Amino acid sequence: MAGIIQTLDGPVCSDEEASLHYAIYGAANAGDAYATALAGSPAVCTVSGIVLYRSRPFVELTPLTPDSYKAKVNYKSEAQQKKDDDNKQAGDNEFSFEFSTQHARRTWSRHTVSRTAAAGQVAPDFGGAIGVTDKGVEGCDIDVPAGGFTEKWTLSETQVTDAYKRLLLGMVGKANLGAWRGWQTYELLFGGASGTSKGDGLWQVTYHFRISPQADNLAICNGRITVPRKCGWDYVWIRSKETIITVDGVKVLGHVPVAAYVEEIYEGANFAQLEIGS
Repeated sequence: MAGIIQTLDGPVCSDEEASLHYAIYGAANAGDAYATALAGSPAVCTVSGIVLYRSRPFVELTPLTPDSYKAKVNYKSEAQQKKDDDNKQAGDNEFSFEFSTQHARRTWSRHTVSRTAAAGQVAPDFGGAIGVTDKGVEGCDIDVPAGGFTEKWTLSETQVTDAYKRLLLGMVGKANLGAWRGWQTYELLFGGASGTSKGDGLWQVTYHFRISPQADNLAICNGRITVPRKCGWDYVWIRSKETIITVDGVKVLGHVPVAAYVEEIYEGANFAQLEIGS
């Protein structure tokens, strides 16, 4: 049911801000009282020659009885509203990071430290291949450095448009195309974003980034191959061939590295489009 509104006082002024105060009676609940206050108060008012607009939070309710409330309706000038939004955007940002390890599969080592054969046997040089069998190179599971960071930004509703949301969706899973925030090309992967709003005209948007550092002059396979550059999220794989290896006159079937390939897996994107710095 609709409540009954009664003007208490107002406007209460402070610089380019003002508020009007009302009493709401016979409201079914807080939502009904809120709607009654909005319907019964002007959207625009003029105080001391300054045009003020209803501003967020539009209505602040104080319960008096189960069906009555005191309502404060807020107003600001356009200039004051913009100033407040700018201050919130600059002051309410949060940043965090985390560096740890994650599991990865490696089939080739950086360097073979030693080779020791059993009595009467030989230990061939497989060029850094790990777990060589008659069927191929098995490799092993290791821990590799991993890291990422998140940033929470307070943005105005004029920034978080449907077009901006679509932009964020399109950038998920893409690497930075060009240097950004001190990170080299393809060192960052955009892990996505999440946003919440309380209907006060502001959005809390959290951005997620994963890190994979660039590697230059990457020596692998006991130094037999040196990769000039691997951009962060590129993928390196090694082609091997089956061959006969002779050690002390003994011939052994094994696998040796032939070439290393650097593959671009992730599509790139201009992270400046996120509009959170460059």
